[in-house]
Amino acid sequence: MKAKVGIVGVANPVESGGERFPELMEGAVKALKAADLEVVSYPKLIEVPAQAIEAADLMNAEDIDSLVVMDITWAIDSLKYIFTNMVKVPTMYWAVPYTETFSIGCIQHYGSILKAMGYTYDYVYGLPGDAGLAEKIASYAMVGKAVKLCAKMKIALVGPRQTWRVCGPQDMSKEEWDFSKKTGVTLVHLEMEDITRIADTYSDEEAEAKLQELSARSGKSVADKKALLYMAKVYMATKEIISQNKLTALAAECYPNYGGLMNLPSSWLADEGIVVDTEGDIGHTFIINILNLLAGGGAVALGEAGSIDRERNILPVAHEGSTAMSLAGDLSRAQINPSGELGTFVGVPLKAMDPITVSSIVGNGGNYKVLIAKARTLDVSYDEWVAGGSKLIVNLQFDQDVQEVMDKLMAEGMDHHFVLKEGDYTKEMAAFCDYMGFEKVIL
Repeated sequence: MKAKVGIVGVANPVESGGERFPELMEGAVKALKAADLEVVSYPKLIEVPAQAIEAADLMNAEDIDSLVVMDITWAIDSLKYIFTNMVKVPTMYWAVPYTETFSIGCIQHYGSILKAMGYTYDYVYGLPGDAGLAEKIASYAMVGKAVKLCAKMKIALVGPRQTWRVCGPQDMSKEEWDFSKKTGVTLVHLEMEDITRIADTYSDEEAEAKLQELSARSGKSVADKKALLYMAKVYMATKEIISQNKLTALAAECYPNYGGLMNLPSSWLADEGIVVDTEGDIGHTFIINILNLLAGGGAVALGEAGSIDRERNILPVAHEGSTAMSLAGDLSRAQINPSGELGTFVGVPLKAMDPITVSSIVGNGGNYKVLIAKARTLDVSYDEWVAGGSKLIVNLQFDQDVQEVMDKLMAEGMDHHFVLKEGDYTKEMAAFCDYMGFEKVIL
């Protein structure tokens, strides 16, 4: 999951400070590599358009995730414009702390033009060895990686609607076209029967062997063995479908007609970095994948508000049960429960985590709003987990009053689903939304 960052140095030959370029570039490359980045550098100080074009071609050929433009001195707009127009990746501008160069003023000036023209950017100020500087660039590079991978995402909608229309698409909706056009994500239509047919080809012996393997990272089970064997078959079939179609993720039809069919496979796959949503929720499948990209992996929980606890100032969040069992903290706390004859759901009292990133998405017509908030989760007792239905239970707490939080979500018209990711990725999510043109709702 290493991000690849390109770096160039720009200057004006009539300004002072250009002689610092070799030392600054050498230090910058060294610092960025130490921050676990793959680095592509243009070796010459860029002072004329021909050099800028050559450097831009290099960056495109290397398929970088983000670009760093270091203003060694004041540089004219038309020089940096070449990178803006030719290298279409998230770009960070680096100001050096030498007053006579007007480096920071130059970035403020060019940044004002970018903002006026609808572009987004970020900047750093300082020398290569300054604490936190390379790490900020590395964080922004992961945003660039997430942006680039959007266009390569293939999310399957498993269980699409039957062919019908008024005056638009047939077996697809205009909403799918709008979302795909905005994000670059390719949507793939499959049927639940595509998975169950493959599942039926596996023998009980094959399922038993796979179940033994999966049990090593599963909680306790109170489900029937027959159901567990079928879940192992569905798990293997889902992985086969993913491989056949080269999918990034699935948003699977589940509730109500297929309740319990995909929950346990979803939980198992989540700990492998594969996202399977169990309510056909393409938008939040997308957001989960973005958070995983920004974090470099890991599992994400999805749930919705079950109540408002003003006394403890928490939002008890619950869901039907498809979360990675590792998020219980201790596997002994997670439980596989029966759901119908062959279905299951996973009970996870989510572990205490501080901080976490909370997100969600809503919108239509290519216009989307994304919730971005930092919060924490508090420990869930056994009694309240049972009282909540032995499913996913989360004690979600924000720094604000919980009633004010819910009022804000209602006022902004945010969706009911919450995506919860351990760690603080709010700045990265904000930068991602800026680049993608999503409206931000920040708590």
